[in-house]
Amino acid sequence: RVSMDSFKLIIQCIKEAIIVTGLTSQKEQCDKLVCKLSDLVGFGDANTFPLTLPDSMRVEAFKSLVDITLKHPNLVHGAWTHVFRCLSRAQYFALHGSEVEVMRKFDRIAYDMEYNKRSGMSQLLIFFEAEGLQLIDQLFSGSGNMTGQTIVMFVSAMCAVSREELE
Repeated sequence: RVSMDSFKLIIQCIKEAIIVTGLTSQKEQCDKLVCKLSDLVGFGDANTFPLTLPDSMRVEAFKSLVDITLKHPNLVHGAWTHVFRCLSRAQYFALHGSEVEVMRKFDRIAYDMEYNKRSGMSQLLIFFEAEGLQLIDQLFSGSGNMTGQTIVMFVSAMCAVSREELE
């Protein structure tokens, strides 16, 4: 079992690695790191992801993902698709209040339906309702500060994820 302090250190290392790989144009490695960070939120690409992580850790991973994209959008390169998949699923979760519904919508066969049959409102849902959607809005409102190339990648990724969701 990983303590919250250890998890925060792991997340910080991933963030620093994203910055370094972004600065050195190691796009493939940067893409993998952003994908890993979005998977830690539990709303990433993988059909198997760490939903057994406590909500507090998933919140920390989400905050870190948004933080890296807000502060260093030009370093994310082609990993915007991972970011938008995570953001889209997080928004869907916040609006519907159920991870089970998110997993059904996005066909996540590896999801353990028993995991989320807890009583009361999850910390994750409380976070998304209170702060998560505001962080997503900040990302869109901050897009005016991105370089032209980053805007193209940002919009292309957003369209690609939208297209995936419509299919």
